[in-house]
Amino acid sequence: MSRVGKLPVQIPDDVKFSIEGDVLKFSYNNNNKSYRLCRNVGIEHKDNIITFIKKNGSKQARSEYGTDRSNVFNIVNGIKESFVTELEVSGVGYKFDITKGLIIFNLGYSHEIFYPLPESVTAEFKKPNILVLKSSDKEVLGQVCAQIMSFRKTEPYKGKGIKKKGSIILRKEGKKK
Repeated sequence: MSRVGKLPVQIPDDVKFSIEGDVLKFSYNNNNKSYRLCRNVGIEHKDNIITFIKKNGSKQARSEYGTDRSNVFNIVNGIKESFVTELEVSGVGYKFDITKGLIIFNLGYSHEIFYPLPESVTAEFKKPNILVLKSSDKEVLGQVCAQIMSFRKTEPYKGKGIKKKGSIILRKEGKKK
């Protein structure tokens, strides 16, 4: 049984919320988001608190129950304040440049890698080797970070590559003579 799905979602007073069938719509300033509930999940709404209920006791309903609650919780949090992820580029000569929604990576290959950012994601420099990505959509932000990190995976001997800031890389010992 999902323990995440049992938790209610508190909606702030300044976030507007409406229910149209199985579609939830949220708006804050000019930021609008909508979310379609799974067919086995229903909601109860009272005093800016959303509670999720399972329509039946099937295995599919149990799995969708917690997922819908987590997705709605992320939408409510992301609509007011953007999610932030910092990526660290480490390696001799590894660098990146940001121009008009396009990130250009130099990662030791014979060519540059051009990565167009989705409209909902913004990028900026924090330091010469740290890339800060911001988005109000946590799912899109995670997908963008995964694609960027796949350009040069962190290798275990010298630790060169792209990784999330603060992540720990298990280092291997090199050859011994």
